[in-house]
Amino acid sequence: VQGLPFFAPIYDSRQQINFYAPPAKDETLEDLLTAQMRYEFFPLEFTETTSQRRFLTAQPAASEKPAAIAAGAARIGILPLHRQQPHSAYRLDIPGKSVTYAVHINWEQPYPTLGELAAFMKGTDLLITNMPGNDREGQTFKALLDLTDPRRILFSDFSPQWDDKRIAAGISTIRNQIAAAPEADHIAAAHESLRISL
Repeated sequence: VQGLPFFAPIYDSRQQINFYAPPAKDETLEDLLTAQMRYEFFPLEFTETTSQRRFLTAQPAASEKPAAIAAGAARIGILPLHRQQPHSAYRLDIPGKSVTYAVHINWEQPYPTLGELAAFMKGTDLLITNMPGNDREGQTFKALLDLTDPRRILFSDFSPQWDDKRIAAGISTIRNQIAAAPEADHIAAAHESLRISL
């Protein structure tokens, strides 16, 4: 959402935009978006944008867990993750392609369970996640790969203390840990100006 202030359709009164989020505990989605566009952070407040906006809660159907949103032929799955603060993983499925974005995973004690994460990520074309930080976390990550079989892996959400050398060493370590897996040759680290084609 940090790019939202630069998303031109929110300033167009002809546009209707639906914002979806998992159920919130304390603040509504509208509260959160309004807070991030206060004058302290951006010259226009969210309330000054002219688009027609709806704020919707993504609730799972009785038979569907995790929550999902359908938009035309696309389906967006939402899986709550909890580490230090509640947040979610997202999976976008369109006919023939899928991307899963799941960062801030505590690889030593994953929540939800490894099985629930695997079911959510299974068969994704591109898994964007955080890099395991040590051998124990690497073993958990390898176990997840064995259950999910993603085609490609992109590591993101690096610690600010990690320089390029540390990131390259981490990629090398992960490749060695999963050397027999087909994903071993399809691991990369996110970087500025990165373009992804599926």
